[in-house]
Amino acid sequence: MRMHLTGRDKSRVGDRIRAVKEPAGPDRPAERDPAVVSTVSEMLARIEREGMPAVLDYAAKLDGFTGTDLRVPAAELAGAADQVPAPVRAALDTGAERTKRFAAMQRERLQDFEDEVVPGVVCGQRFVPVQNVGAYLPAGRFPLLASAFMTVGVARVAGVPNVVTCTPPSRDGRPHPAVLYAAQVSGAEAVYAVGGVQALAAMAFGLLDGEPADMLVGAGNAYVAEAKRQLYGRVGIDVLAGPSEVAVLADDTADAPSWPPTCWRRPSTGRPRPRA
Repeated sequence: MRMHLTGRDKSRVGDRIRAVKEPAGPDRPAERDPAVVSTVSEMLARIEREGMPAVLDYAAKLDGFTGTDLRVPAAELAGAADQVPAPVRAALDTGAERTKRFAAMQRERLQDFEDEVVPGVVCGQRFVPVQNVGAYLPAGRFPLLASAFMTVGVARVAGVPNVVTCTPPSRDGRPHPAVLYAAQVSGAEAVYAVGGVQALAAMAFGLLDGEPADMLVGAGNAYVAEAKRQLYGRVGIDVLAGPSEVAVLADDTADAPSWPPTCWRRPSTGRPRPRA
């Protein structure tokens, strides 16, 4: 994806649009960095070859995980609410409920049908949920709480019977309690404290609960995006998240020191090398 306005672009728009800031250097998304591609390939190959010992090794080195069982204990998942401030819980409850409500509206409009095209020839369509979904909730540097709504919650509304959830440890070697609470209110039953490439590989290869994922969903950093790209075909994916496309239209009545900069920064959160 091209991030710069070329000379031709600028000549077309003239002085109607002023470029306040443009990316420096050539346009090369981190997801296409040869070093990222190579590292992910090596990790996936090793995890497929060695299984859970490789996942635990990467989890220790990259996530700071110190245990032997990646699954978050039921008591920790249930007790996450006690560690989340009441206003945050209320916001998460609202977000989860509204997302599931909209997903239900979408599902209701996807209709199964059969009809006779010509005498004796009956055609139709059926919407059948996949059996196993692996949901990734990014939280390595910043807990992105709404991720659970759009992955776990939507899969539950769609009727997916088995949803496995992974989120990286973010403090004291444990998942952030707000992420756990968001996952719980979205319908997560099994949450594993593992992130990055090792999480996606574990879900894709069925190393966590014995059921290989039919589909992987959820955003992440360049390594997560590249892992999804390399695993695609073996599993389905939602989308390869790339640079965010942001346009802020403001006139002289806008609160320039406040809202426009906030709009620019928001899509760049959660990544060490954000692109927007």
